[in-house]
Amino acid sequence: MNLPGKGAPYLRLAEYMKTLILLGAFKEGDFLPTARETAETFSLNPNTVTRAYRILVKEGYIDAIDRKGYLVKRSEGEYSSRYKKLEETFSSLCKEGYTLEEISDFLTKILEEKN
Repeated sequence: MNLPGKGAPYLRLAEYMKTLILLGAFKEGDFLPTARETAETFSLNPNTVTRAYRILVKEGYIDAIDRKGYLVKRSEGEYSSRYKKLEETFSSLCKEGYTLEEISDFLTKILEEKN
């Protein structure tokens, strides 16, 4: 899978993962996929993924837990109303049977068309 947008891969990945968190694909208390898993998904170096995850730690979206991974810490109360609407839409799509991959592919396509 290709990351949407232009620029450094670690910045694009950080934005992509942030979007997934804000949309509710990863909820508070969930662990993100390991750096190795994410690297395989996006054909990236695991160090690139770790760099992106560190940005999310710095921005307060996730916590790094020694020997366990990266834990989502952004709570629902911190979402803006804009992202709350997106979360509701995303949840509705999941209930209708759309997979995360289908939604992700669609979002990627839209972002690529805008660029």
